[in-house]
Amino acid sequence: MLLTSHYHILLSALLCILACSSLQKWQPLDTDLVNVQHHHPDIKIQDLKTGYKLYIEQCSGCHALHHPSEYSITQWDSILPEMFSQAKINNPNEKLFIKQYLYSKTKSQN
Repeated sequence: MLLTSHYHILLSALLCILACSSLQKWQPLDTDLVNVQHHHPDIKIQDLKTGYKLYIEQCSGCHALHHPSEYSITQWDSILPEMFSQAKINNPNEKLFIKQYLYSKTKSQN
């Protein structure tokens, strides 16, 4: 029984490390900033980092996270209102930060 408990703890720790390391690849980069500045010239890298943090914290509570490039901006625009509602994200600034982060990582900026 004790061995099984240690096994579960070790397995949980390993899964957490793997999940966190893959999410590190999703962090905003300077190239992402350049991509999104075509549509939002005043955006700063800190805004994208805030959006990344909010996306990870708020959206992973209900489902596995989608890689931002999985959808186009148009698709995100149709998905996000329902997701914001379900996650009870009502703050307009938080919504904007999440959107800008997701937009910065999309393959197509249209």
